[in-house]
Amino acid sequence: EEILGEDLSDRPLVADDRRKIYRLREERLSLYTRYADRIVRNRKSKEGTEAALAEALDGLIKTE
Repeated sequence: EEILGEDLSDRPLVADDRRKIYRLREERLSLYTRYADRIVRNRKSKEGTEAALAEALDGLIKTE
């Protein structure tokens, strides 16, 4: 089923109002992204973790 022009059939739904779920996701996506980015960067770096990857990318960006 398409809602607002985007196929949402592969996403889990937690309520009956599919349009409301889609709107909430759109409204909160930037908040979730900022929160996840902050958690990853504040985690102690261990080789092979997302935090180590974020640190490596930061180093590359700063040297460019």
